[in-house]
Amino acid sequence: MSSLAKDASVTTAETPALIVPTPRVNGSKLSLHINQVVRLVGLVSHIKDQQVDLVASDGKHVNVRLSSGTALTQGQIVEVIGNVESVSQVLEYSTYVWENVDLDIYDKMINLTYQYAELFT
Repeated sequence: MSSLAKDASVTTAETPALIVPTPRVNGSKLSLHINQVVRLVGLVSHIKDQQVDLVASDGKHVNVRLSSGTALTQGQIVEVIGNVESVSQVLEYSTYVWENVDLDIYDKMINLTYQYAELFT
Protein backbone atom coordinates (compact mmCIF):
# COMPACT_ATOMS: atom_id res chain seq x y z
CA MET A 1 0.00 0.00 0.00
CA SER A 2 1.44 3.39 -0.89
CA SER A 3 1.96 6.07 1.74
CA LEU A 4 -0.74 8.12 -0.02
CA ALA A 5 -3.39 5.54 0.75
CA LYS A 6 -2.51 4.93 4.40
CA ASP A 7 -4.58 6.47 7.18
CA ALA A 8 -2.38 9.28 8.41
CA SER A 9 -2.25 10.80 11.85
CA VAL A 10 -0.01 13.16 13.73
CA THR A 11 0.69 14.11 17.30
CA THR A 12 0.90 17.89 17.53
CA ALA A 13 2.98 20.02 19.88
CA GLU A 14 -0.21 21.54 21.29
CA THR A 15 -1.85 18.13 21.84
CA PRO A 16 1.00 15.65 22.44
CA ALA A 17 -1.24 12.86 23.72
CA LEU A 18 -3.96 13.31 21.09
CA ILE A 19 -3.80 11.51 17.75
CA VAL A 20 -5.45 13.79 15.21
CA PRO A 21 -6.68 12.51 11.81
CA THR A 22 -4.93 14.41 9.04
CA PRO A 23 -6.83 14.55 5.77
CA ARG A 24 -4.87 15.26 2.61
CA VAL A 25 -5.89 18.54 0.97
CA ASN A 26 -5.07 20.88 -1.87
CA GLY A 27 -5.47 24.66 -1.73
CA SER A 28 -9.15 24.51 -2.67
CA LYS A 29 -9.99 22.07 0.12
CA LEU A 30 -8.48 24.16 2.94
CA SER A 31 -11.80 25.95 3.48
CA LEU A 32 -13.36 22.61 4.50
CA HIS A 33 -10.84 22.15 7.31
CA ILE A 34 -10.52 25.46 9.18
CA ASN A 35 -8.99 24.84 12.65
CA GLN A 36 -8.12 21.26 11.71
CA VAL A 37 -4.80 19.52 11.14
CA VAL A 38 -4.21 18.57 7.48
CA ARG A 39 -1.52 17.38 5.07
CA LEU A 40 -0.80 19.81 2.23
CA VAL A 41 1.64 19.08 -0.60
CA GLY A 42 3.08 21.77 -2.82
CA LEU A 43 6.04 23.58 -4.30
CA VAL A 44 7.99 26.09 -2.20
CA SER A 45 7.69 29.26 -4.28
CA HIS A 46 9.04 31.95 -1.97
CA ILE A 47 10.52 32.08 1.53
CA LYS A 48 10.72 35.15 3.77
CA ASP A 49 11.62 34.85 7.44
CA GLN A 50 9.41 32.07 8.82
CA GLN A 51 6.76 32.40 6.06
CA VAL A 52 6.60 30.28 2.91
CA ASP A 53 4.49 30.81 -0.19
CA LEU A 54 3.54 27.25 -1.13
CA VAL A 55 1.95 26.52 -4.49
CA ALA A 56 -0.41 23.66 -3.68
CA SER A 57 -1.02 20.76 -6.06
CA ASP A 58 -4.02 22.60 -7.56
CA GLY A 59 -2.01 25.77 -8.19
CA LYS A 60 -3.47 27.78 -5.29
CA HIS A 61 -1.01 29.84 -3.25
CA VAL A 62 -1.00 29.07 0.47
CA ASN A 63 0.91 30.98 3.14
CA VAL A 64 2.62 28.55 5.52
CA ARG A 65 3.84 29.89 8.86
CA LEU A 66 6.84 27.75 9.75
CA SER A 67 7.82 26.45 13.17
CA SER A 68 11.18 27.60 14.43
CA GLY A 69 13.94 25.42 13.10
CA THR A 70 12.26 24.46 9.83
CA ALA A 71 14.62 25.08 6.91
CA LEU A 72 13.24 24.88 3.37
CA THR A 73 14.64 25.77 -0.02
CA GLN A 74 12.84 27.44 -2.91
CA GLY A 75 11.83 24.84 -5.50
CA GLN A 76 11.39 21.94 -3.07
CA ILE A 77 8.21 19.89 -3.10
CA VAL A 78 7.11 19.40 0.48
CA GLU A 79 4.31 17.90 2.54
CA VAL A 80 3.28 20.23 5.35
CA ILE A 81 1.39 18.87 8.31
CA GLY A 82 -0.27 21.75 10.07
CA ASN A 83 -3.34 23.54 11.33
CA VAL A 84 -5.52 25.41 8.83
CA GLU A 85 -5.85 28.96 10.15
CA SER A 86 -7.76 30.38 7.16
CA VAL A 87 -8.62 29.55 3.55
CA SER A 88 -5.08 30.52 2.56
CA GLN A 89 -2.92 30.02 5.66
CA VAL A 90 -1.53 26.99 7.49
CA LEU A 91 0.50 26.88 10.71
CA GLU A 92 3.17 24.20 10.19
CA TYR A 93 3.78 21.48 12.78
CA SER A 94 6.14 19.39 10.63
CA THR A 95 7.34 19.22 7.04
CA TYR A 96 8.68 16.43 4.83
CA VAL A 97 10.57 16.96 1.58
CA TRP A 98 9.29 14.86 -1.34
CA GLU A 99 11.14 13.94 -4.50
CA ASN A 100 9.92 12.82 -7.92
CA VAL A 101 6.29 13.82 -7.37
CA ASP A 102 3.91 14.68 -10.19
CA LEU A 103 1.73 17.36 -8.57
CA ASP A 104 -0.95 17.02 -11.29
CA ILE A 105 -1.43 13.33 -10.53
CA TYR A 106 -1.30 14.02 -6.79
CA ASP A 107 -4.03 16.66 -7.20
CA LYS A 108 -6.22 14.19 -9.12
CA MET A 109 -5.84 11.77 -6.21
CA ILE A 110 -6.89 14.51 -3.75
CA ASN A 111 -10.01 15.27 -5.79
CA LEU A 112 -10.89 11.58 -6.05
CA THR A 113 -10.67 11.17 -2.26
CA TYR A 114 -13.30 13.90 -1.87
CA GLN A 115 -15.46 12.73 -4.77
CA TYR A 116 -15.51 9.16 -3.44
CA ALA A 117 -15.10 9.88 0.27
CA GLU A 118 -16.85 6.65 1.29
CA LEU A 119 -13.93 4.69 -0.19
CA PHE A 120 -11.31 6.62 1.75
CA THR A 121 -12.78 6.75 5.27
